[in-house]
Amino acid sequence: MIQLGRLICITIIAAILISCTVLSPAAATATIQPPRPLTQTPLPSQTPTMVALSPTAAVPEKPAALQIRLIHDTTTNPQGMVDIITTTAQLTQQLVTVDVRSPDGTYALALDADPTVVPDVWIGSEYDLQQLIRLGVVATDTVTMRVAHYSYIDDALTRNSGSAVYPLALRNYLVSIGNSEFLDTLPDTTADVMGIGASIRGRVRYKMAYSWPEGRWFAMMLDQLGAARELTQTTSILPEDMLTTAFSSLDEMRTLGPRDATTYVEATSDFINWYVPYTIDGDTAIRRYEKYAEDLPLRFAAPPIYSASGARLMPAVDVVYAIVPTGLSIERRAAVDVFVRGLQARDAQTALFRTMRWIPIDRSLIESGELANDPLFIALQPFMPVFQTQLYDEITICRWDAYEQVLPLVLLNTIRIQAGVTAVNNALQACIIES
Repeated sequence: MIQLGRLICITIIAAILISCTVLSPAAATATIQPPRPLTQTPLPSQTPTMVALSPTAAVPEKPAALQIRLIHDTTTNPQGMVDIITTTAQLTQQLVTVDVRSPDGTYALALDADPTVVPDVWIGSEYDLQQLIRLGVVATDTVTMRVAHYSYIDDALTRNSGSAVYPLALRNYLVSIGNSEFLDTLPDTTADVMGIGASIRGRVRYKMAYSWPEGRWFAMMLDQLGAARELTQTTSILPEDMLTTAFSSLDEMRTLGPRDATTYVEATSDFINWYVPYTIDGDTAIRRYEKYAEDLPLRFAAPPIYSASGARLMPAVDVVYAIVPTGLSIERRAAVDVFVRGLQARDAQTALFRTMRWIPIDRSLIESGELANDPLFIALQPFMPVFQTQLYDEITICRWDAYEQVLPLVLLNTIRIQAGVTAVNNALQACIIES
């Protein structure tokens, strides 16, 4: 689970000189280009230089180009999004520099007072937005939507009212993914998933690429069983039968995967390389798989119905935002608005889906049929009007962390399911009631 990194403290030592001169940090002016493959970019350093003391000493000015900071983890290469940003800037006739940072690096730099270090706009997820809001660095003016959109975008904006954010896309959905060399059709229920062996053609290494010890997906299953109604700031115990059902469901699907534990990267590598016919995943895996499309014939379908609840495995999705920092001049704020409106326009929205596999927020594009020849779009389109957007509050983070403490132990049979039920409720009590 994502943990908020510690803020980096920068110590400034001021020395008074007899000659009435002072030391001041020089502005960092280098444009940081996104690495490929992604590695964490080092934080900018500050080098003291001698300047004459003056009551009107010049404050470093921002470069002419808009500075875009892309908040990106290391699971996929960021180049696709960098290309969309630079192409959009060409269409809006603007100069931009793109700086790729890890989430922790972004939060650490967010409080830097040097205007050449603070970007003109961040591009990040709902989780990133909440961390930046807590740091008090997000502008507070209101953004008005100018493109057709579904109501869940309004819900997200209402939840973040008072923060200058522009919704761009949705991600972290789930979809069934199959290798059509082995499967003609994909399972429609989790019961069908368990019987997938009867539909497989040819010899396979194992039946399902599996790495699901994630609190997010476990919470989705529990919520379909009614957990969201059970957990509040004062109530942290889930019914034992509910936890037992969810644990048993994941434990059963785990038998379709490899005998040994696999990380997420190992699971996706197995699907590419080791004759695995089926998995359930989202945009990050899809982008990776499609690089090998010539040798990996992909098939997409709606995520299966969770047989224990009767509802499809459709999690709440993350909104991707352009996030405006505090302190921009009127001119630069207007330039940011022009640029971000370009990312909400039809060309960029189409590219966000085709390149990043993120779902556009432009409802007119979704309903136009322009993407109707895309197999992934065909699988997802029926559910696009009814998505729910993910909320990152303290209870949500607490729940996910509690589940992730216990899930690997249960799925690898280190402890029995009943012991897992007790362990989860103990962890929920510790983080909800005692926090």
